[in-house]
Amino acid sequence: MKKLITYITPSLMETSFTIDIMNIMNDNGADIIELGIPFSDPAADGPTIEEASLKALQNGFKVNDIIDIIKQTKDIPLYLMGYFNSFYNKGFEYFFDNEFDNLKGLVIPDLSYEESLTYLGTFDKYNKNLVSFATPLSDKKRLEKVLINSRGFIYLVAYAGVTGGGQDTNLDDVITNIRDCSDTPIYLGFGVNENNAKEKSKNIDGVIVATYIIKILLDDSISYNEKSKKIATICKNIKNEINS
Repeated sequence: MKKLITYITPSLMETSFTIDIMNIMNDNGADIIELGIPFSDPAADGPTIEEASLKALQNGFKVNDIIDIIKQTKDIPLYLMGYFNSFYNKGFEYFFDNEFDNLKGLVIPDLSYEESLTYLGTFDKYNKNLVSFATPLSDKKRLEKVLINSRGFIYLVAYAGVTGGGQDTNLDDVITNIRDCSDTPIYLGFGVNENNAKEKSKNIDGVIVATYIIKILLDDSISYNEKSKKIATICKNIKNEINS
């Protein structure tokens, strides 16, 4: 069965609401949740997630809040998605030393493969995954190099650009090359929604839905209850679509 990975920025509302939404997503088809660490300069994120990050920081988000959320969502498989500075300042051990079984690993878009080699020993020590990235511009020689240590899943970026925008790109060649290099599951991110999830999930193992959900959480014209219902429906629909 193909997997659905959803994304949430904490501290857009109260922590209790963040946890409620995470449970709703989990109960309605999300297999993994990416918990985004708000950052002041989210280089890989489009305007929607950037707005969410800035709003969370204005609401007083602290990295320590992430630990409280992980503690209260022990039954949900999680990945932390954040920029290297957030992890470097605290140290990877800060996130790993609590031995949360539900925290499977990290997604760090601005950490290059070459730089990541310095830290793989820490990931091995705590049995956590550092997600590898592939893009439509990745040639086979590069993929053979960067995917040799891939674990958890491979984050396939749908197009060159930032989250929530960009043009569709033919991914057949890069998917074939990834399969030749690695058996790690491939999950596609950037621009996935209810209307295109089925098409985008072809030949891969799952999809990552981020901006589409964050837009609902940022919509101040609807109530918490309406946001919860909309997100539950989105998760159900996408999970059904990619597996139909």
